[in-house]
Amino acid sequence: MMKKKIKKIAVYHSISHPKALSTVKRLKKWCFARRIACFTVETGSPVKPSDLIVSMGGDGTLLSVARAAASSGTPVLGVNMGRMGFLADTPPEELTKLLDDFSRRGFDVEKRTMLDIMLPSGRVELALNECVVKRVETGKPAALSVWVNGEFLADYVGDGIIIATPTGSTAYSLSAGGPIIHPHLEAIIITPVSPHTLTQRPLIISTEHSVEIRRPPKSGMLSVFADGRLVAEGLAGGFEIRPSRKKFILAVNPSKKFFGTLREKLNWGKR
Repeated sequence: MMKKKIKKIAVYHSISHPKALSTVKRLKKWCFARRIACFTVETGSPVKPSDLIVSMGGDGTLLSVARAAASSGTPVLGVNMGRMGFLADTPPEELTKLLDDFSRRGFDVEKRTMLDIMLPSGRVELALNECVVKRVETGKPAALSVWVNGEFLADYVGDGIIIATPTGSTAYSLSAGGPIIHPHLEAIIITPVSPHTLTQRPLIISTEHSVEIRRPPKSGMLSVFADGRLVAEGLAGGFEIRPSRKKFILAVNPSKKFFGTLREKLNWGKR
C-alpha cells in the first residue's frame, strides 16, 4: 500500500466532455479545502510531476495517459465518463469520497505489464493493452510469420494478429476469441484475428519471451497499432515485441474487484 501524502493531483480529461468539466470543478474545490495542489491537463499533453494522476474519461482516455504515466512512475486513478470503464472504474460521484480514503489510509496499486514495440526505424512504442498487426490494404488477408524467442511458431493468414497483455485480455483480444487473464499474472497472449484455418487458436506465453513478427516474401505491407494508435504503416520488414521494463501503476479503487467487474461489465456467468 502506498502511504505517501498526496500533495499534488494532475487531472487529465477531455475539454469537450461536460460531465468531466463539472467533476473537475468539484475536485478542485475538494483539493482547495485540503490545501492540495490540483491542475488540469488536456488529454494528449505531457505528464507533469504529481503524486496522483486522475484520468477522467473512458478506458481510451486512460490508455492515452498510461504511456506517459509509466515513464514517470506516477499512479493513475481512472474515473469513468465513458461506456465500458474496465480500467477507469470509479464513478465520478464517488471520486472525492475515494480521495478522502486515499488521504487517510493510503491506497493500493497494481503494477501492470506493458509492451515495448521495437519498430525497424529504431523507435520504441509503448502499449498497455495490445499491439495489433494488420495488412495495409483493407479487404485482403495478412500473411505473417511469428517467432517466439527466436524459435519459429507458425505462419498466420487472416485479418491480422494481436499481441496482448493481461490488461488487454478483456479488450480487442477478447473480441477475437482470446482468453481472459487475471491482470496480476505475468503473461502475453498471441491471438490470431479471423485466421483462415481451424487449427490456429490463441496462445499464452511467458513474459520471459519476446515475439517477432516477420513478413513473408511477396506478401502485403503491414500496419502496426499500439492501443488503437497507428504507429507504423507500410512495413516491409520484421519487428519485435517484448515485455517492457516500464510498468503502468494503477491506483486501485478498493470497492472494485476484478471478478466483480467481469460480471458487471461483461455479464460473466449470466444466462
